[in-house]
Amino acid sequence: MRRRSCLRWSSSLRGVLLRKGRQRLLFIGGRDVSERGVDWYVARADGSEAAKTTAYDSLDAMGAASLQDPPIPTAWGRDGAVLTETTANDRSNVWRLTLSPSTGQLVGVPRRLTFGTAIERHPAIAATGRIAFSSLVENVDIWRVPLDDATGVAS
Repeated sequence: MRRRSCLRWSSSLRGVLLRKGRQRLLFIGGRDVSERGVDWYVARADGSEAAKTTAYDSLDAMGAASLQDPPIPTAWGRDGAVLTETTANDRSNVWRLTLSPSTGQLVGVPRRLTFGTAIERHPAIAATGRIAFSSLVENVDIWRVPLDDATGVAS
């Protein structure tokens, strides 16, 4: 069998996921670094041409995407659900998008799953459809304690 590559055109690839049951790849990339055509693409695992999903454009229209830190697909469920994390506008939230099993195109609109003030990252999806993610809360405290004038030690 001769190998073919659908990925040779992409200047940068990240977040490559394999959907075993359908033998498809999902990844974020762009055909040219100068092009604003960064998006998620779905391709057959055999190397056939990749199709743009329009997921990035949809997230961008909702104010949830940035080119500096684009949303990378992190989990792909059996029902076509794809989870991602976004960091646009100084927020970090988990989103769910649905891709058509037959075309790989975005179905409907992205749905924001988390609304907290924490840094919500690393979503995963189980075979049952249950979702897990990490939530980091940073707490910075400034303390004032008296110091001994001679030694500089807290007293």
